[in-house]
Amino acid sequence: MLRVRIEALRRPNDQYQQQLQRGEIGNLAFLKAGFYQQRLFGDPYCCLARKRHPSVGPGFSL
Repeated sequence: MLRVRIEALRRPNDQYQQQLQRGEIGNLAFLKAGFYQQRLFGDPYCCLARKRHPSVGPGFSL
């Protein structure tokens, strides 16, 4: 069985540039001068979880 785990973590905005340079994170929607970015494609996504999963709780939002 294939298992995939995806986590979305919020970090302070002033840390993104340094973490990207160190390779700790990637795919940022905003960057300061010195980084070039271009949208290559758009793709809708969905989130799946089993009913009553303890990590989801009573509601789910992104």
